[in-house]
Amino acid sequence: MEVNRKGLKAEIKKPDYNFIKEWSKDFYKDEANRIKDIVLKEYIENHMGNTDIDNVLMKVTLINSFYNTFIQNDELVSVAQHIVRLNELLENAGKSLDEKIKDGDSDTVNFIAYYSETKKLPHNIYSFASKYCSFHNQKKFPIVDSYSKGMIYFINKSDTYCSEYKNTSINSLNDYEVFCKLYKAFQETYAKDKDNNTLSFKEIDQYLWFYATEKAKNDDEFKKLIRIEDTEKPKSLEIKIENLSNKDRRI
Repeated sequence: MEVNRKGLKAEIKKPDYNFIKEWSKDFYKDEANRIKDIVLKEYIENHMGNTDIDNVLMKVTLINSFYNTFIQNDELVSVAQHIVRLNELLENAGKSLDEKIKDGDSDTVNFIAYYSETKKLPHNIYSFASKYCSFHNQKKFPIVDSYSKGMIYFINKSDTYCSEYKNTSINSLNDYEVFCKLYKAFQETYAKDKDNNTLSFKEIDQYLWFYATEKAKNDDEFKKLIRIEDTEKPKSLEIKIENLSNKDRRI
């Protein structure tokens, strides 16, 4: 299928169950990808909580190192402190970050990425936030990165698998709840076989990233079109913690 934007044109093979599955398998043919996933999965499974700064800092550091989330070394402690404090604030409001991740609440990623009272970085951490939640609960949190966002957005523009977001802006996908709606529609449309078996978020994540990065190596126009670096919070997106000291706190 042809996708285009601002004078750029590129071809993307229309995905289906088998095509996505093959690319997902290829992801682990790279031994480094396999080992990093094992190490990260094992550490997080043994340190699921977000109350201890030492454990949270280790998780932040591993994810940032293995998955290139562009947090600088001198920012790692600030991100870990932000997560621990956010967990406390949300718990005081009635549902902790730990509980929200366990339940798969999609607004959790927006809280980590954008909640300004506890996040002091000069830039947002949207992709990191999705990866942090995903590695704690891979069944409920798909990963956002510059390629996955572009892939699901432009395939929808070309093939219209989700008419609700046919004409939405690419920036709207920086609201994780919007991203998830589009992502789940993609899963429903392309990631099921004739027997209704459905590929997991993890398998789709691997396809989106690996297919796009491999194609981008030899197709500069595809790379310029699909790779979306914009991570600005949508202006309409409002993040608040309800019932915290009887005060509505907003970014």
